[in-house]
Amino acid sequence: MSRRSPSSADKGEAAVPGGRLARSVLWLGALALAGVALFPLAFGVVFVLAVKFSRVPSFLATVTLMVCVMVVWSAIRVARAPLTEPPVVVLPVSEAPELHRMIEELAGTLGVSPPSRIAVAPVTWPQLLGGSGGLVIPACWLWCLTVRELRQALAPCVALVPAMTRRDIAGAYRLAHRVDVAQAQHLNRLVRRPLRSLQAALAKRVSALDGVLGEWAHRRASAVRVDDYDADRWQADFAAEAWSLFLDRFAVDAWIIGVAPRALGIGAREFASAHVSAGLVEGVPAHRRDDAPATTLLLDPSHVDELVSMAASAQVGGGPRRPIEWSDYISEVVDPERRRHASALISAVDRVEGRTGPASLARVLSCLEAGGRAALAADLADNVQGETPQQRSERMVSTLHRHIWGLLSCALVDEGVATDHLGWTYGHCLVHGDLVVDLSAQLHIASSSGNPSALRLALSELGSDGMRPVWIAGQEAAAPRMLWAKAGVRYRRKAHDIVVCEDRLLLLFAGSGVDLKAGLDSYVGSRTADHRRLRAILRSNVDELVAASPRNEVLLVRDVVGVIVKTNRLFGTWSITIRMADRQVVLRNAFYGIDPPGPLVAQLAPLFGDRLVAPPRLRVASSAEVSG
Repeated sequence: MSRRSPSSADKGEAAVPGGRLARSVLWLGALALAGVALFPLAFGVVFVLAVKFSRVPSFLATVTLMVCVMVVWSAIRVARAPLTEPPVVVLPVSEAPELHRMIEELAGTLGVSPPSRIAVAPVTWPQLLGGSGGLVIPACWLWCLTVRELRQALAPCVALVPAMTRRDIAGAYRLAHRVDVAQAQHLNRLVRRPLRSLQAALAKRVSALDGVLGEWAHRRASAVRVDDYDADRWQADFAAEAWSLFLDRFAVDAWIIGVAPRALGIGAREFASAHVSAGLVEGVPAHRRDDAPATTLLLDPSHVDELVSMAASAQVGGGPRRPIEWSDYISEVVDPERRRHASALISAVDRVEGRTGPASLARVLSCLEAGGRAALAADLADNVQGETPQQRSERMVSTLHRHIWGLLSCALVDEGVATDHLGWTYGHCLVHGDLVVDLSAQLHIASSSGNPSALRLALSELGSDGMRPVWIAGQEAAAPRMLWAKAGVRYRRKAHDIVVCEDRLLLLFAGSGVDLKAGLDSYVGSRTADHRRLRAILRSNVDELVAASPRNEVLLVRDVVGVIVKTNRLFGTWSITIRMADRQVVLRNAFYGIDPPGPLVAQLAPLFGDRLVAPPRLRVASSAEVSG
């Protein structure tokens, strides 16, 4: 019989070090198990001898039995502790042929057997599945590294495949992992302290095993090492750090409220690239511009990205989450969160003042100025056991700061003073014109000292007085956004101003405090001198505004049956009849000959569609006429 000559892979597997350390870990676990098994036996022998030579009370016998049962039951829980593994997305050859080809070629060069399977997971460091020889690649490496960098980073991992397939080494890691999981469970004191000692002893030996295997793997991986190896390794470490920061800054907030971004990999890549472009990261090698990204090794990177994103969401627990796109991040994550903070802050102000009032920023600042800062901070902050007075004071200030910022950002967005922007470098921010709104210093002064003067000054420079109540969480619908306004409409023989909103028309009596110049037609959002005067219309919510005068009315678009526009060019008059099921409203021009209805009709046409009947020349009002 001829004997088979050992292959290079066989030689590599036979030369794996660390066997003695692995066996010492297993021996330590066996001794601990034997001690647990002998404990009830020794206790029972002592108890029988005590019963035979002396009288033992019945309660002592019961306590002894309970102690034995507790120890045995805790030992069983430790032995059966589930081994937690990260949720992985298996990449078969059909979905990543180039990746499999690269790893197989790498294994052949290193003289080891290739991994039995390849998977990707939302982790920051590669893992080898003990016993099976499977390789788990971090998702951040696939999306943030180039092909060359990925090959260099995976070389030591592939070199370790034969080590993790050995029963002694795989068993040692599995035992240490099981003890770590058991230590995190709620065990009784009789087992907790011995288990902690066992965990420390195992950790010391496993750390030594890690060092031996790591040094051996890096020595083997030097066969495929190229120039700029240190730079490639640094890039892998940077990808892991960027992934962790990215999840903390973007994904965790979404997971908390029950949604999950679909493309975490793309987001992490953009996050890392933004930090490099902004000059926040140095040491990026120049060759990266010419290298292909590692995602080119996948046939469908977007599909794999979505699967990994859902796996990352499932890893934190809390049940299934609804997937969202990055384009919906502000509306699905940022806006609900800040409106919840605004709602909590307004509720706290109601409790401190002992009354309900408008959900406006001006009211909150007045409450701070009146000495309510400490009461608000104490109302919003939860009690945490074991913290010092200084720690509680700092946490109360940060909590109040966060809630005021939530209300402030709602106010600026609702008023149209600022817009939301999602940037990969710093996350969500508010933009006023071309500048980022940064009120952190003024907010800190207001939340720590109760003096909102600096914050009021900054808001006035932005063009906001904080008087308009915002829509907060818990309300059925947001206050309607104002689209357009016109002064000088005659209704019931009195001068009114008409405000066109997204779903309703407001007829506001001219004497109810609305500050519009007569005959002014203007889009809200134009940068004219009258823009701020137009904004004053919706400083309060619609219900409060309409209730300011019995002559004010609200006409919901859905209740309108038809709209008829008539003009008399000879006398320069016009009328608009709005018909509803139970009544009709007739609007007329208040100033003869100087306020043509064309701009108003142009605003009503998109709202009412075929329900509006008007002369053709009015329905096609020019943009110049509309802008007034």
